[in-house]
Amino acid sequence: MNELKLSKEIYNYGLVKMAVKEFAGISNIVVNIEENFLRCVFTNCIYDVEITLKEFENYVIDLNNQRGLI
Repeated sequence: MNELKLSKEIYNYGLVKMAVKEFAGISNIVVNIEENFLRCVFTNCIYDVEITLKEFENYVIDLNNQRGLI
């Protein structure tokens, strides 16, 4: 699996895009906006894809927490 679905009710799109830029050296990530969630598709990961997805999600959670959004 190379995609991560993030609820739009919980995760801020702007912060997800910020995280995508931060992870540019680790993976190519494309964010598709769907009705209820943001679908993040990962390709060319330099580390294990499952670990990369989890670390990306943790990073986005931290960004949201820093701004008091979660």
